[in-house]
Amino acid sequence: MKRVSVSRLEPHPKNARRHPEENIKIIVESLKTFGQVTPLVINEKMQVLKGNGTLEAIKRLGWKKAKCIEVSLNYGGVQVNFNQSQKPVIDRAIKLYCNKVDNHRMTNADALYEIVREWMKSKTIKSKKGDGK
Repeated sequence: MKRVSVSRLEPHPKNARRHPEENIKIIVESLKTFGQVTPLVINEKMQVLKGNGTLEAIKRLGWKKAKCIEVSLNYGGVQVNFNQSQKPVIDRAIKLYCNKVDNHRMTNADALYEIVREWMKSKTIKSKKGDGK
């Protein structure tokens, strides 16, 4: 993993996922609360294959650097080289894989409820101390 200047990063031109304004606001709040927990996945052109919503939120926060993992394809420890015509296909395959994996996760509703309840409880305790929230 490496830290990359945000000015060098760009959304992938064929990004299929869209992030409504409300989604970006949620990502901004998450970044402000927890920091960047998950790195962006980028290619050698500094195009974001996974994490375009996070990149937008990072830009809105004015952060100068983002945690990134640059995709390096290898097989059995041997670097696989693709010609220029194959690289866009590989990028799309990686983007599809990353996004499909996210889509097939399941959420334990009871565990999620408990996490949110505890978080709300901690916010309530803070507000009783007079922080104005």
